Order: sequence, then structure tokens, then C-alpha cells
Amino acid sequence: MKINRLHKIVATLWPSISFKWVLKQIDKYVDIYKISLSSNDLFKTRQIIKTIRDINIKKVFMLDIKWPEIKTTNEKNVKVKKWKIVKIYNKQTSNEISLEYELFSNIPKNIKIFFWNWNVIWQIISNNWNFLEIKIEKWWAIKPNQHVYFDWYRNEINFLTQKDKEDIKFWVEEKIALLTTSFIKSSDEVIKLRNYIKNNYNYEIKIIPKIETFSAINNIDSIIKMSDWIMLTEIWSWEKKVNIIELSKIQSEIIKKCNLAGKPVILATQIAPSMVKNKMPTRDEIDKIVFNMQNWIDVFTLSDETVIWKHPVDTLKILDEIIKKYQQEVHLKLVWDDIKNYVDKENEITDYIIYNAKKMAYKLWVKFIITPTSTWYTTARISSLKPNIPVIAFTDNDKVFKYCNLMFWTYVHKISTENMEYNNFKKTVWETLQKDYRWKIKWEDTILIVHSSKNWNIQHMINWIEIIKFKDL
Repeated sequence: MKINRLHKIVATLWPSISFKWVLKQIDKYVDIYKISLSSNDLFKTRQIIKTIRDINIKKVFMLDIKWPEIKTTNEKNVKVKKWKIVKIYNKQTSNEISLEYELFSNIPKNIKIFFWNWNVIWQIISNNWNFLEIKIEKWWAIKPNQHVYFDWYRNEINFLTQKDKEDIKFWVEEKIALLTTSFIKSSDEVIKLRNYIKNNYNYEIKIIPKIETFSAINNIDSIIKMSDWIMLTEIWSWEKKVNIIELSKIQSEIIKKCNLAGKPVILATQIAPSMVKNKMPTRDEIDKIVFNMQNWIDVFTLSDETVIWKHPVDTLKILDEIIKKYQQEVHLKLVWDDIKNYVDKENEITDYIIYNAKKMAYKLWVKFIITPTSTWYTTARISSLKPNIPVIAFTDNDKVFKYCNLMFWTYVHKISTENMEYNNFKKTVWETLQKDYRWKIKWEDTILIVHSSKNWNIQHMINWIEIIKFKDL
């Protein structure tokens, strides 16, 4: 087995990579397929999922739900002028501006409403329940189906739209591993979503909030704690007037917090937008990829580069080559005093042992870090420390197998529950290394095993490090 790319790659489906011949070409580059059901029917989506699974049964899927939102519902473009006072309605009218938000009675006066790109800013003057009187502070045409954002975010909109509920039902039926959500503002929303799925489907989930609002940034510590992964997208600056120069620093701080907390980070900003039309990325795009690698990102997401038909195969191939070229320069140095601030007391022993296992692996020139895992916690924690030494995980759980496949420089093997027990585990490791890694390991090479007590495998409880030569397994 080849030891290749440390970072993982997400490719967004539709329509460029929906053909079987294209999917076969990109299979070796893609770790996760991201699906948005906002404009795709469920029948066709089921077909393409089946096609991908026929090509490679191990592939992981990520479903993107849009979350509650407010949009304009006017039938046509309405031009507005600066400082003019106009009315907006909560029901569609023929020639006026309207919104798909019926609870106007809950909107206070003297707040502002923004559009995603700040092309329009409204100041609310009065509220008559059926319509708002607003003053236009910035001029533009109001188009149908545009996202609208209030300067206060406690809008009384439904927790999940009907479309969201249908998408989640589809997600459970197809046994999709990961769920991303847009415009998360607090950890409460993550908890509500997790409880909704648990109560309605009793299904284990991995929730990945998109961090794209300043409300999310203000609540980032609690969001990280209650989430499984974190996805970084473009930060929308309509909630606060924040200097755009600060955004890179904010992103770096979030990435570090995620690594300290053992949560993988997905970068979902535009990676190589020029490759929507061109076969090669720009120099700036390559620099951006390398910078984010060195900034400890775990996963890169391609969106328009694989959605819009031009060069999806070339884009994936080049991203794969860039990562392999520069990945050895990725090295995360963390001290225990930093890590322990993000560790729950019940996991402190495990985290301290894993932290020292990484340090020992470097000092002793360990070839592989080996761990059995039934919950994915141990593997995720080791991976988050960016050891630059291959992590080989063994699990008897199908879902954990898929999750571990997505972690930084981690390779995972599915084994029986019987072979997870200590007395059988070493033999299983020996057989696996002989079969799949024989060109990467020599007789005198050393491996490091982190696991729970010799007699049983305790969830979240790692209390033992074993260092052993390959020949002595």
C-alpha cells in the first residue's frame, strides 16, 4: 500500500463529476464526495451515490443542508435609490419588495438589514407587521431569491425547513457519514440538530458546522466543543464591520483551537477558482494552498472547480500533486499547557499519553503509530497533533472506519471484534504490515502502539504506550 497524501480532498458533486467515466478517473484523488440537495432531486442523487459506491465501496459522502434562511420573494428586480424610504412586505406582491419571513412583528425598529455582499443596506424606520418601512442607506437593484441578513440574529424562524428535514431523512436512508450545516451561530443549534436526528432516527452522526458568520466566531469555543469537525468558509462580514485584514488571523486562531481540541478542520473557501476555466492554477492559488497546509488544515474542499464543467480531473490531480510536494513541511508544535485547556477532565489521561506518544515517536524514529479504536477519539486526537508519522488505525466499527479514513495522514483497517483484543491484536498488526506495508517497513524498524489496558479495550481511555521492533511483534 502506498503512503501518499497527508491531507484529504473533498470534491463537490454535480454536474461535472457525475459521469461514471469521470468518477473512475478521479477516484484515487477524492476522499469525500460533498452533495448539496438544494437544486438536485433525490432520485438522481441516489443513482450517483450508487455509481460511486460501485466504483469504490469505501468512499465517504458529505451532505450539505442549507439551514433556515431568509430570501427576497419579489417577482422581478426592483431598483431602489439611496436615502429613499420604501416598503417591504412579508407576502409576495407584483411590483414591491417582499421577503419569505412572516414574523415581521418580532423585528425591532432601528436595526439594519444587509445583503450578502453589502450591495444593499436598509435601516428599519417603522414596523406595521405586514410591511416594514425602511430607509435605503446603499443603492442597488433588489433581485428575487437573494439572501437577506438582519443585524440581529435571534430571528424566530423554524429550526429546520421542510426541505432540510427531507434531506436529513435521505441522508439517514443512504447511510451518509457526514453532515454540514450553513450559518450556524451558536452551539445550541448544533445540539438541537444532533438531538433532532437522534430522536427521529436514532442515528449516529458527525456534524460539521460551517463557520461563516461573526456570531459563530464569537461562540467558536463552544461550537468546537459540541461539533465533530469544523468547516471554514468565507466569513460573511455583514454582522459587524470588521477589518477584512483581520480575517486571516481569525482563521488561523480557529484552526489552532480545532487542533488543540482534536477536531479536524475542512477548508471550503475557493481553492483554485481559476481552474474552473483553466488547466493550471495561478501562482497565488498554489501559494494559498501551501499556506493553508502549513497552517494545519486537514481537508481541502473543491466546489466550483468540480461542479462547473471544465477541468475537474486536472484540478484534482494538481491539488494532489501540490499537497504531496509540500506536505513534509507541515509540522505542528504544541505544548501540553495549550492542549489541556481544551481537554475534558474525563479525557485528560488519554490526551496526556497521546501527546507524549507523539514526542516519543519523534525521538525514537518510529516508523508507524498504531492504535486500535472503537470510537475514533484516539485516532482523531493523534491525527490532530500532525505527527508527520503515518497513523495506522484498526477498528471493528464500520462508521469509525469511514471517519478515520478522512483524518490527517491516517490509514485505517477494518478487523473483527475478536482481533481488537490485546492477545490477538499484535498478530493482526503483524499480518497487516506484512501484507500492505511491506515495502515501507524493515525488520529492525520500530513501531509505537497506543491503546488501553492489556486485558480490555476501554472507550476513550488510553493508558498504555508500547514501543516494539517490527521483528518482535
